[in-house]
Amino acid sequence: MKRTNIWLTVVAVLAGTVSAWAGEPGQSQGYKNSLGYTAHVGDLSNTPHHHHGTSVVKQPAAQPSFATAPACGPQGCTTSCDSACDELYDDGCDSISGNSGCLTGLFGRKLNRGGSGRTWGRVEALLWWAEDRDSPALISSNANFATRPVVPDVSNAGTSVLFGGQDGIQSDMMVGNRIDFGSYLDDDHSFGIGGRIYGLWNGADTVSVSSNGSGPSYGVPFFDVAAVPPVGPGLGVAIGTFGLLPIGQDLGGGQVVTGNVSATSELDFIGSEVYARALLARTADFRVDLIGGYTFHSLDDSIILQGRSTLNNTVAGNLTPQNIYDFRDAFEAENTFHGGQIGFETQVAKGRFMFSSLTKVHLGNMNQRVRLSGNSQYNDMATTISSNNRGLLVQGNNGLYERDQFTFAPEANVKLGYRVCKCATVNVGYSLMMWSDVALAGNHIDNRIDSTRTEANLNTATRTEVPNFEFNTDSFFMHGLDLGLTFTY
Repeated sequence: MKRTNIWLTVVAVLAGTVSAWAGEPGQSQGYKNSLGYTAHVGDLSNTPHHHHGTSVVKQPAAQPSFATAPACGPQGCTTSCDSACDELYDDGCDSISGNSGCLTGLFGRKLNRGGSGRTWGRVEALLWWAEDRDSPALISSNANFATRPVVPDVSNAGTSVLFGGQDGIQSDMMVGNRIDFGSYLDDDHSFGIGGRIYGLWNGADTVSVSSNGSGPSYGVPFFDVAAVPPVGPGLGVAIGTFGLLPIGQDLGGGQVVTGNVSATSELDFIGSEVYARALLARTADFRVDLIGGYTFHSLDDSIILQGRSTLNNTVAGNLTPQNIYDFRDAFEAENTFHGGQIGFETQVAKGRFMFSSLTKVHLGNMNQRVRLSGNSQYNDMATTISSNNRGLLVQGNNGLYERDQFTFAPEANVKLGYRVCKCATVNVGYSLMMWSDVALAGNHIDNRIDSTRTEANLNTATRTEVPNFEFNTDSFFMHGLDLGLTFTY
């Protein structure tokens, strides 16, 4: 019985000693291996213990084979935190060095915890450019006031196109935002759900000119299909088969045209996605995810052409209006995409740097709506004022046209990030997005008119049906730079 009591006493003492080692503050640190798993190792002492009069030395437990582990301790870091504490301890250097850790002053803040959390969020500023869009010449100019600025060709030296034409419509840099957020559904980060919302706004690109009867000549060029086109403001000054609505020009014989004209283009894009991501492969510094989900895109493009042309007679050196022609043409294209997406995201980490690439394709239906509208007014400054539901280039083709097209939209994105703390990474990247079938405003401008048309014969079978409408779609892409900040917690 006494021997049994002795053994029980020894066991109790040993158990109490082990409990004291495990529970003593500052004596246990969590080391992380290259795969991100944590091993907690006790700081075991060499205190001798006696058993039946025999001195037994307690041997220290095996330590992990990290050569840089001793670089950080209770007194702070003596070597690079990136290569030691930051990679070895769950909570970074500050977890073991208090407020005097070697990362305390980095970027003016302490290294935050929670960098391996389930939830992520990214906010980005987008600086993108759009592909040049097609459009016929809508405003032309000639430095010679007495020269008609018709569509440029070899016989019209000095004529230039101010809007549209061979160079198309060149948009300025588009500014927008993109937000990406989501959460993993498991601690192993193998499956998650997320969403993206993004948009680009071009604002309005406008070319506007006016003339008071001196300076360069301006005009709106068109192609007149009439066999014998009439001459005069309100219908155009005919030059062969090319016509022109003059805005500023000396017609000779004391007649001078004054006025103004402007063309405005606007391109806007918004999108949203709901997606799931599933881990395909992973190592210590590399992972690949399969991504799939739902995509919504809305791409709107518009061109507004409007102006006034006034024919004046010169009387005693003064311009006296004889007739005034006002017009407005609107060409609006709306593209609405609903479909699915599938792709891959790859991430590679090296120290504080991270490289990622996202490649996917969106497949689905593109609803295309094109709306043409116009109006005009003619005033002969005497008794006649006529208003029409047609403009200069929008006449019998006015209306709303709609169709659905199967469309695929590839997307690619690459990013380089730098982790400033456990939960935040700054990144810069490049993105490219393309659609295989898009309706754009400029592709639906028919610059052929029949200047002999009147309201009475506008829809008769004997008249030439121009301008007309038919869908004319093409591929379209946008690309640019991304500047952002990613959070995980």
